[in-house]
Amino acid sequence: LRPVKLIAGSTMHYNSQINLQAMDVFAFREELIAEYGRFSRSFTKIRAKDISDKVNDIYAKKHYWPEPLVQLNPNFASGGYIKDLVTDGEP
Repeated sequence: LRPVKLIAGSTMHYNSQINLQAMDVFAFREELIAEYGRFSRSFTKIRAKDISDKVNDIYAKKHYWPEPLVQLNPNFASGGYIKDLVTDGEP
């Protein structure tokens, strides 16, 4: 298996047949949000303690990103697993 770097601290492994392992999308989301938070804050340095506290509070409450939406489609019909499709040579 060869590691692939996705975002800071996140690695997914695959082999030469592109057989991806399971991925925790919720953990990935949290890493993505944390990385974006670091990125968006890297442009300024707030020196006023009251403003800094307010901004930290807003980020801590995750004001800028909503909770993930998970839905089930009642019309979904399974087409099988990607691994089986690759093995069978299906397009």
